[in-house]
Amino acid sequence: MKFIKILLLLIAFALNLQSNSHGLKMSRLNLSPTPNTYELSLQFDVVDLLQAVHAECPEFRSEKTESWNEFLSAYIYDHIDMAINEKPLNYQVTLNSIDSHFIHFTGKTNAFEGAVESISITNDCLISLLHDYSNVVSLSDGEDVRSFRLSKQRPQTKINL
Repeated sequence: MKFIKILLLLIAFALNLQSNSHGLKMSRLNLSPTPNTYELSLQFDVVDLLQAVHAECPEFRSEKTESWNEFLSAYIYDHIDMAINEKPLNYQVTLNSIDSHFIHFTGKTNAFEGAVESISITNDCLISLLHDYSNVVSLSDGEDVRSFRLSKQRPQTKINL
């Protein structure tokens, strides 16, 4: 079954479909605090992300699906930067699942010390490739959720806590 899903995704990618499966041109990055780290959850439209990765890395199309995590994660690392209290914050992401509409990643930031006064996030995934694309960043802290829309005109936000 997984092979069939991947085959269908490759066919859709090969046909260069320009439509968004959900009608909205956006990705989501959710951050949830844990002690001294943040858990990450990312969601992209499958066709859009595959097109973007292929545009930047043409050899991606010919690679086996086993190496997708490497190519897709590299794209994310190249286009998403984070900092806590103005200090760069590294993170790791892993391909979690692919369904007919979305690619899901999960991850975690590296540990940091001290109180968090601000979080800066730059996310320019897909915005140079697709017109009117948005990247929504959400930060949850208990019951409160703060969301920010990033775009080509505003690829970065700073959240003061």
